Amino acid sequence: MIEKNLVPMSTTKTLIGIPNNTTFTFQCTEDLEKYISLAISEGGYTRQDILTYYEHFMYGFNGVVSCLNVSTWTVNHAGTAEDGLNIRVQEKRLPDGTMAYEGICVKDVAEGDELYMDYRRFKLPDFFVEFTNSHGFGDVRKNTLTAVYGSDAEAKIGRHGCPWLPSRKAAEKGSPDAKSAPAKAVK
Repeated sequence: MIEKNLVPMSTTKTLIGIPNNTTFTFQCTEDLEKYISLAISEGGYTRQDILTYYEHFMYGFNGVVSCLNVSTWTVNHAGTAEDGLNIRVQEKRLPDGTMAYEGICVKDVAEGDELYMDYRRFKLPDFFVEFTNSHGFGDVRKNTLTAVYGSDAEAKIGRHGCPWLPSRKAAEKGSPDAKSAPAKAVK
């Protein structure tokens, strides 16, 4: 249903010409600052524009890297199938050896259906949370879960039902991600 190729910000020289299906990964504050510098010099954005972009769109699954899509995937939050949950994101190794995030259907999706994933699965790295705190803004996980549940604390929001397992570990551990047959996207 969705595939976003992962590109480390540390290896990126320019934002010009980056394919729309790219997701930049950030491993440190220097990567965040590099993106800001490139967006200012190549795109005419202000620092505040990019900080706002980070607040609303930066996510992460593994607590190691934070991620920013070049073109958003327009997927909102739902905690359960009853609430509309229909997409699960997992890592996928591409034929060229690079990695991507793959959004698979966990139930049938008809044309015109809104797409939902569980934002409780987001796990942002400490460096990004510290960056947001030092700049006085929240993050997409905290902001969304607080709006929906009144808090982003696990005691209030509950635990998601599908932990994050990278693709290479999923097969080793025999997880549902490694074995499940994806539902169909219906046209």
